[in-house]
Amino acid sequence: MHFYRIAGKWACLQVAGFLSLLLLPAVLKAQEPSFAVNTELNASSAISFAQHLITIKNYNECATYIDQLLMNDAMHFSSAQKDSLYFYQGFSFFRNIDMDSALLFWQKVPLRANEPISINTHFHSAAIYYKKQNWEAYHKELLQLKAEGLQGNDLELWKLYAACEAVMEQNPKKFDSLFVTINLDQFVLKQECTDIKIAANRLLHPKKRNGATAALLSTVIPGSGKLYAGYSGAALGAFITNAIIGGVAAENYFKSGLKSPNFIAAAGLFAIFYSGNIIGSLYSVKNKANENKKYYRSIMVFNMYGALERVYPE
Repeated sequence: MHFYRIAGKWACLQVAGFLSLLLLPAVLKAQEPSFAVNTELNASSAISFAQHLITIKNYNECATYIDQLLMNDAMHFSSAQKDSLYFYQGFSFFRNIDMDSALLFWQKVPLRANEPISINTHFHSAAIYYKKQNWEAYHKELLQLKAEGLQGNDLELWKLYAACEAVMEQNPKKFDSLFVTINLDQFVLKQECTDIKIAANRLLHPKKRNGATAALLSTVIPGSGKLYAGYSGAALGAFITNAIIGGVAAENYFKSGLKSPNFIAAAGLFAIFYSGNIIGSLYSVKNKANENKKYYRSIMVFNMYGALERVYPE
């Protein structure tokens, strides 16, 4: 009898479980949130939450969340709200160093002078184009921003970006004429402007070095050509290496004579290092110039982003 009671209870549980599975979809459907009610409030709340994810630097979750919002047919966003979503979506990729994906979303935001999020988006796009050295796209962004009749800090920021374009064009007169119009007394970006001006002057007026001069100097004193180019550590290394090998060759010459194997080996090794020192000095001038250009351009890009974030804080 005990066995039959247990079996009966087990059968009842199975039936109850089966009925629960049948009724579950209806229960879930009844509990689904209704997006038809107060859609505008829901859209605003959704954008606020996306902004919150950006604030707490949860960029991956923000990108996924916005994807889900945009695919939800029940959500009805205004044009301005869609602009915000596309900006936050692009900003999430921007913070994850995926510039191409960021541009993909930011290109969906039309430029509207009365919408700060739109102006912000296009300044961000311009900064990426500058970093990628896509000068045509950068120039296009600046022209579009100028046409919107910017005011206040937006206008000052535009002047700074236009001055940076003059640096790219190697046009010092244009840079000076634009930079002098920036109101540094009231502008919030005084430090960024100062750093950009220093970097711009180094790019527009680089110290001119001659490769032939460097080679000649290293011919007289090994390593001196690299010192002239700006590589003090490499200059010292070249001098010490050539001095040691040259000293070994001289010692073998005085001890064993001109035809001794030791002298021939040491002299051959010295000739290799001495020639390499001269050739290396010849190219070191160009290499140093490229390194300086890359370094100072990175300073400009860094401060362009910094200026943008001061005008439009995250």
